Amino acid sequence: MKYLFVLLFFVFFLSVTSAQNWKELNQAPIGLKYDVPKGWFIGGYMHGKTCDCYGATINSSKDQTINMVIFMDTIPLDRLQKQVVWDYSFAAFSGRTETVQTDFFTFEKTMSTWVEDKRATVFRFSMSTNGTQYVIYFWGYLEDVTKNATNIETILKSIQGI
Repeated sequence: MKYLFVLLFFVFFLSVTSAQNWKELNQAPIGLKYDVPKGWFIGGYMHGKTCDCYGATINSSKDQTINMVIFMDTIPLDRLQKQVVWDYSFAAFSGRTETVQTDFFTFEKTMSTWVEDKRATVFRFSMSTNGTQYVIYFWGYLEDVTKNATNIETILKSIQGI
């Protein structure tokens, strides 16, 4: 019985510790909430000339090797996908896109590079809901993206409307 108590305490402690490693961001101006690892830089909400869009938010890993931005607008999705990300353009893509289904949304996933920085690996996730389009970028160098693949997947799966 004593061992069972210790085992249950250990499992509970790990689940609480694991839950404390993430922070939920409620981004009301863009109508989304999602989780990011604790310690990530949270840039907050931008709009207008700052992002050339209706709204955006940017986050970066603690060591700034992985960056994430979410753009939202009511313009057509293909136009929003062509928008530059602070002077970086998503490189033309000739491969296939994938569909990624989460509990909350269906995303179109495309992987490429920036035109201005071919060394960067860039994931673009796009989706539309209720007349609003969202384009989410994650980028970094391949070794950093690979190392943070689980974090990227967890963030994407946590994105939901508010």
